[in-house]
Amino acid sequence: MAAAVVADGDLAADRLRDAVRAALGRAAVPRVLVAVPAIPLRGIGKPDRTAVVQTLSAQVDPRG
Repeated sequence: MAAAVVADGDLAADRLRDAVRAALGRAAVPRVLVAVPAIPLRGIGKPDRTAVVQTLSAQVDPRG
């Protein structure tokens, strides 16, 4: 599992993973975090999930 993250400054991956684990449980913790400048949006202002998946696919090695 991967997550796109908009970070202000330094991406604190361990702190982010700990927060996700505490709020949503161990199964929801992303293995890969990809820093992006902004989440792509659709014309109506909602996140463009397809564009996020494409961004993650381009930056994450499928072999793990």
